[in-house]
Amino acid sequence: DINTQYSARGATQVAKNYTGLDLNNVDVIFNLQAKANVIGGQSAGSAMTISVIAALTNKTLRDDVIITGSILEDGSVGDAGSVKEKAKAAKEGGAKLFLIPLGLGSEAHDYKKIKKCGKIKRYDYCEVVFEEEKVSIGSDIGIEVKEVKTIDEALNYFLEDVEKEI
Repeated sequence: DINTQYSARGATQVAKNYTGLDLNNVDVIFNLQAKANVIGGQSAGSAMTISVIAALTNKTLRDDVIITGSILEDGSVGDAGSVKEKAKAAKEGGAKLFLIPLGLGSEAHDYKKIKKCGKIKRYDYCEVVFEEEKVSIGSDIGIEVKEVKTIDEALNYFLEDVEKEI
């Protein structure tokens, strides 16, 4: 997927900028594995960036923290889709904390199908409407959800040797 390749290049560049290391003679290769038929898109960009920074600085990442979101050139964590589904997968994988891009919020929108019937004069009528229902991703799934704006902020949750409050 071209978007995943773009994310890999962006992740490496952001990691280079973050660490200040010269990567001109370094090959960064990603091996993405998932329980999915297709792996694609830019949502793994932030996770790739975190991984490269940890590898370059010889840091250990916590295995109970998961992140989704694209990576922007300035180190900002960008948009991601299917956040609720990813939160479920993170929970099933043993994560306790799920990091999402700033602005996505910890709520998802579901739509409930409702049949409403009534009477107008002597005619019975029914209609089917879809009502929006907000659900808390964290409460609904049972995982803590936090919004992050930058890779630097996300690293504070990932690195085992950094003091943090979760």
